Amino acid sequence: MRPIDISIERIRTKLKEMSSLVENLVNEMSKGVYKIEDVSDIVTKIRLLRTEIHSLVIETIARFQPVASDLRYLIASLEISYGLFRFSRYALDMAFMFKNLLGEEEKECDFEITRKMLPHVVKMMRDSIESFMYKDPTIANEVVKYDSNVDVMLAQAIERARKEINKCTYLDLIMAIYLERIADHSVYIASDTLFLI
Repeated sequence: MRPIDISIERIRTKLKEMSSLVENLVNEMSKGVYKIEDVSDIVTKIRLLRTEIHSLVIETIARFQPVASDLRYLIASLEISYGLFRFSRYALDMAFMFKNLLGEEEKECDFEITRKMLPHVVKMMRDSIESFMYKDPTIANEVVKYDSNVDVMLAQAIERARKEINKCTYLDLIMAIYLERIADHSVYIASDTLFLI
């Protein structure tokens, strides 16, 4: 085993830990749980892991001056850690909106588009992480292709909010915008995976 492999494995372990936290967070979101305190705690852990990964990547580049696939992996790791952190930040923003804009009124809104989009976005997010962890170009390409479906659903949310002007449709649109951003970051991760391979 090369000395650089030990550093790369440490980065990979931190990325796995980070992706596991994001998975747990997304699982809670998919159940409709948006408790801001719980989400905030997870986001803090993810942010700290991102900082650790960045430090490890910089240290690895400085010590070993990697080239070719090693350097591509390190660059992709920085991008993936950013994407995972953005997932968590969007989740926190969504939790904040639920707490401060809806409260007890949540039951009055059906969030039709959000409910429709969420399982698709969750799948994209999970698949993008899986494609990176296993260097699977087939899964990565599927994530990239699937993004157009999410864009269609966002367009539906915009149209619905235009036709039905009320608090619920606007909030449904805002949530759809956040989910579309998560989908975009999933595509970035999948694209980084293709770059890595």
